[in-house]
Amino acid sequence: MCAASANISRAAAALLTVASLLAPVASAAEGWFFTLGGGVRNIDVDSNSAVANSLSTDENVVAELGGGFVFSSNLVLEATTTDAVSVTGLFGLGSFEFEDDRVMVGYAFPVSEKFRIVPSVGASFWDFRATTLVFFGPPSTERTMSGTDVVFRLGGEFLAGETFGIYFGYTRAEFDVGDTSSFSVGMRVQF
Repeated sequence: MCAASANISRAAAALLTVASLLAPVASAAEGWFFTLGGGVRNIDVDSNSAVANSLSTDENVVAELGGGFVFSSNLVLEATTTDAVSVTGLFGLGSFEFEDDRVMVGYAFPVSEKFRIVPSVGASFWDFRATTLVFFGPPSTERTMSGTDVVFRLGGEFLAGETFGIYFGYTRAEFDVGDTSSFSVGMRVQF
């Protein structure tokens, strides 16, 4: 066998291996779903932005509520809203809060019968609030911004039955004065 033929054989074998890994083991159950969870969001603000305060990074606890539809082709459409609660901001440090509503499209890659990976991309409609706190002195000041930007999410789902499961996800978005990333976990119910 010549070297070119061997390389073609190896490339074909590699292509078949990748295709078999991405091929659905079983398609996702078609229908509506609901998610409820929470996590931690990290916010990094550009130090030269108008809303920067003594912090350049902040962490918030977030509550996450979502819903969507899974098609028989494994295409996933989802809408999610998050609400942030600042966990920093002591002694004049200030805090950042980033709340967003997302509309995303993704694809559920079944890894096994009970686990699938769901990468998604979409739009984030966000509100950003920067608060400067002063322990002793004048009252705190607050600056707000809002906008729409691209958001990415890499999620996973462990299915415990036909209708119930646990989800986890890493979400990342860049906005006008910085970026945000979050890790979340919660329950997923399919109808």
